[in-house]
Amino acid sequence: MDKIDEQNIMMTHGFGLLGVLCNVGLSLVSWSTVREARKLGSLGGLDTRPYPLFFVTNLCWTCYGISIGDLWLWLSGGPAAVVWLYFCLNAVSLMSQEEGELQLPNSPTREAEGLLFHP
Repeated sequence: MDKIDEQNIMMTHGFGLLGVLCNVGLSLVSWSTVREARKLGSLGGLDTRPYPLFFVTNLCWTCYGISIGDLWLWLSGGPAAVVWLYFCLNAVSLMSQEEGELQLPNSPTREAEGLLFHP
């Protein structure tokens, strides 16, 4: 192999590894916040609106990486999509607890509560 081919291979794998580390690292930034909210049992003002967007974006990049056969793109988007899916599921679980939807069967309920009225 000549020097130019070696440089291209090193740049491809170097930038690929850098992309994986950056994307997965950015996805894991919210880990401690979500874990703390889960421990408290409440979102506590945590804005979870962008979580589904991040999940779908990483899922699309993963599918694109699979379709073109790029391992680094797949490694960059796949684990990040799983992390954002985990965050979305935790957010939905915590929101439903805050809304009172996961009450214990023996807990007191109000007669006036209907589909449109939440406590």
